[in-house]
Formats: sequence, C-alpha cells, structure tokens
Amino acid sequence: MEHKGKFFPFDRTDYYKAEMGENLHRCVVSFEGQIHPENITEYKSKAINIEKNLRNTGGGRLINIDVGYMDSDKVVLPSVKRGPFKLYAGNGFWLDMILTYAKGDFRPTEWAFSDFKENPYKRDLILIREKFKRGR
Repeated sequence: MEHKGKFFPFDRTDYYKAEMGENLHRCVVSFEGQIHPENITEYKSKAINIEKNLRNTGGGRLINIDVGYMDSDKVVLPSVKRGPFKLYAGNGFWLDMILTYAKGDFRPTEWAFSDFKENPYKRDLILIREKFKRGR
C-alpha cells in the first residue's frame, strides 16, 4: 500500500444500508506501481470476488471495494451498472469518469456520486496524484 487516506463517514446515501448496515465509512487507498487502464476491469472482477468471499452469514457484503484508476487528468471507476454517462468496456463492465483534474483541483463530473461531489477525499487524491506524477 502506497497511500491510505483518512476515513470519512459514508452517509450521503442509504444505498448500502439494507445490506451493510449503518455508520459506514469510506477512504481512498492507492498501491505501489501502475496498472494499465485497459486492465481495470480485471481488478474490478478481483474486487467483486473478494467482496463475495467476505460476505456475512446472511449473504450481505461486509466490505465494498470500489477499484479505480487515476491518471494526470481524471479518476475513473469501473462498474457492472450501466448509466447514461458510462462507457462500455466489455465483459459486462462500464467505465465512469467521476473526477477531472485541472488548475490544481479535482472537479466532480455532473453525474458523480454525491460524496465525490463534496469530495472529502480531495487532499488524499491530490497526494496520490503527486506520487503518480513523480513515478512517471
């Protein structure tokens, strides 16, 4: 692990409440090395398998892993859910560009999730971006 961000309450939505309960938190984590964007769906598949292996006795997830990639200009999350602004990546996966970077700041796209619109992760993402740029 290269960077572990601060945990923030994930309270902008009740989407996971029935499955995972209340008082959820979210953080941003990055790992050493770089992956090629064309391989991001492989990592999403692995994350889905980890989530399945860690289910509680009732079948609900204990953890939700949102894999993504960052380059100098954006943050992209793969998903198995389609949407009007997502691009199809093949094998049942869609790509969702949720943040763009310009003039020293990450800006949410119009369709970004509400927590990314408020973006408490901004400081962590900027630190990760700086490490990414140094590693090029």
